[in-house]
Amino acid sequence: MTFLTLLVALLLSRLWPQARDRVRVPGVHRLGAWLERRIGEGPWAGAAWWACLGFVWMLFAYLSATLHGLHAVLGLVFDAAVLFTVLENGRDAIRFGQVHQSLQEGNVAQAGERLREWTGGGCRVVNAGEIARVAIERALLSAHRNVFGVSFWFVLLPGPGAAVAYALVASRAHAWLGDSGPVQAARRVLDRLDWLPARVTAIGFAIAGNFEDAAYCWRSQARQWHNEIEGILISSGAGAMGVKLGRPVSCGGQLIPRPELGMGIDPGPDLLQSAVELVWRTLVLCLALLALFSVSAWVSS
Repeated sequence: MTFLTLLVALLLSRLWPQARDRVRVPGVHRLGAWLERRIGEGPWAGAAWWACLGFVWMLFAYLSATLHGLHAVLGLVFDAAVLFTVLENGRDAIRFGQVHQSLQEGNVAQAGERLREWTGGGCRVVNAGEIARVAIERALLSAHRNVFGVSFWFVLLPGPGAAVAYALVASRAHAWLGDSGPVQAARRVLDRLDWLPARVTAIGFAIAGNFEDAAYCWRSQARQWHNEIEGILISSGAGAMGVKLGRPVSCGGQLIPRPELGMGIDPGPDLLQSAVELVWRTLVLCLALLALFSVSAWVSS
């Protein structure tokens, strides 16, 4: 049932991303904004986040168990509908495709503007190579936060509550700007929630790509990034693809220093499709393993 629910939610999110956004924005983001106001910046901000996320998980777990007790179809529909609202693979795929299309057409200025709108950054990257690098990095991180991380917590714990809690804190940690108390608290909570899922995703990237290079880049480069969780995802993805990511980027006439992650060639517009293919291969691999476990559990029962 878990595999079927996840598959239905992924298909719906892919086919109707606009419909999902109309539900998710007033749902997850408004709830996150409400929690932001309540939690504030006190020394107990982290504990408050954990308490809120625990309540969200228990609430949705109770609703899911109740509906499953009434009828299996009701439970499946509820779980799939909730997952549908927190998965974002469709929207990010569209935005990544827009950046890719602009680069292929040679319209670097438009590609930079579309990348800025996608990432929410304060400045526009104007170099084609830098745009390609940042777009691939964003795609790898988005694939984890919006698909693999959410799916991991849905599979691990009963009901869709854990997936909702993860999506909630992920959206707030990356929607807030600055280094205020709520920002830091949400990011610390997300880093702890991501400790295991990020490594599972990185292993998936490695298996779906060049395993040896991905493992080497992960071990030797991940800690150099400003956030180790992001460093694990980007370095393993870059190694699996055989490209160099990270590195300094120009912003507002200034060069922002960043360590080099990955190994191989410099990414260009043609290699953006390789990032999409890596994510899809990883997703298919994860679904195949989940299906195998589901069938094994069904047969053994």
